[in-house]
Amino acid sequence: MKKKMLLLAMAALLTAAFVPAAFAADTMTQAELETAINQADPGDTVEVTGDVTLNSPISIDKALTLDGNGYTLTATYTDDAVLKTTTAALVTIQNLTIDSTQAAFDLVHAQAHVIFKDSTLMAQARGIRYMQSGDSTSSELILDNTKVLNNGKPADASYDTWTDHNQTRGISLWGMNDATITVKNGSEILGYSYAFNMVGDTNSDGVRDYHDSTINVIDSTIKGWTAFNVWCANSTINITNSYLKGINNSNGLSDGFATIVVNDDIYGNGWGRAAANKFNIKGGTITSYRSGLATEQLFRIDNEGVTKVNFTGSSRVKTKFIDGTGDSASVFYSGYGALDDTDWETFLADNVTDEEKYGILNGYNGAEMSWIPVNIG
Repeated sequence: MKKKMLLLAMAALLTAAFVPAAFAADTMTQAELETAINQADPGDTVEVTGDVTLNSPISIDKALTLDGNGYTLTATYTDDAVLKTTTAALVTIQNLTIDSTQAAFDLVHAQAHVIFKDSTLMAQARGIRYMQSGDSTSSELILDNTKVLNNGKPADASYDTWTDHNQTRGISLWGMNDATITVKNGSEILGYSYAFNMVGDTNSDGVRDYHDSTINVIDSTIKGWTAFNVWCANSTINITNSYLKGINNSNGLSDGFATIVVNDDIYGNGWGRAAANKFNIKGGTITSYRSGLATEQLFRIDNEGVTKVNFTGSSRVKTKFIDGTGDSASVFYSGYGALDDTDWETFLADNVTDEEKYGILNGYNGAEMSWIPVNIG
C-alpha cells in the first residue's frame, strides 16, 4: 500500500511539472516589478512574469521596453493611472494588458516618447493622458495594434452600439506643440465620449494653438460619442483607410453630436489669429448610430467655416460617408442648425478639396445626402 501511494504521489508531481504555463496562475508582486524596472539599465527589456495587482502607480524614468508577455496589470485604486512615464527617452510597452477604473497611462514628461505594441489598455475615465507641465513639445505617441477600451461598458452591450457620455476620453491631449500621435495597424479606441479630446491653455488671443501637431489614424477603428473633439487650432489630422463611428445613446436633446466635431470660436473669432485645423482623409468609412432621441451627425465644423478638409485616394480608394441615423442631410454641418449663417458655398469651394472625386455619400435608407446644408437660414 505504501509503495502504491508513493507511486501515485510521484505521478502527481510529474503531471504538475508538465502542466502548460497557460493553465498556471502566474503572479508577480508590485515590489518585484518595481525592483526590476528600477534596477534595469537604460535600453533594457523588463519582463513581466505574471499578473500584477497594483496598489499605486508605477513610474518609468528611463529608456525601457516593458514586455508584458500577455499578462495584466490591475489597479486596485481609483484615483490615478497605472503606469506613468517621466522621461523623454523612448519607452516601449508591448504585449501587456492594463486594467483600471481611472486611467491606464500618463505621459508626464513634456517630451515623452512612447510606443504601445500588441497591447490592451482598459480604463473607464481616461485611456491615455497627457499630464505634462506646459506644452507637450516634440513628443511622440504610437499605438501599434493596440486597443484602448472603456471598461465601463455593460456586459450585455456592444462597442458597436454603446458608448459612454460622461466626458470620458480615450486619448486626452493637452497643450501640444509639434507633437505626433499615430494610431495604426488595426488599433482600436472604443466606448469613450471623446476618443481624441484636443484641448489646452489659451493664448492671449483666446486660441489653443497646437503648433503644427499631427494625429495619424491608419488602418484602425474608432467608435464613441465622437472620434475627434477639437478645441484647438493649427493641427493636422490624417485619417487613412480607417473606420470612424459616432454613437449616441442619449435622450437629452442637447446631447446632439457628430462623428467628428470641430467646435466653435476656436480660431480667434475668425480674425486670422490662428491657423486652421486640417483634415486629410483617404479611404475608409465615417458613419453614425443612435439609439435615443439625441442626434448623431457626421462632420460638424466650426461656425466660422475656417477648418480645411482634403480628400485623397484613387479610383478604388474612396471615403464612404454613411448616415446611419437619419440625422444628416449633409456631410458637413454647423452646430447652429436653423440659425447657421456659415457661407457654405465658400467653405466648400475654398476649404474642401476633391470631395466629389474621392468621396461616396450614402444617405439614410437610400435618401439623398449632400456635402453641405441647403436652404439654411
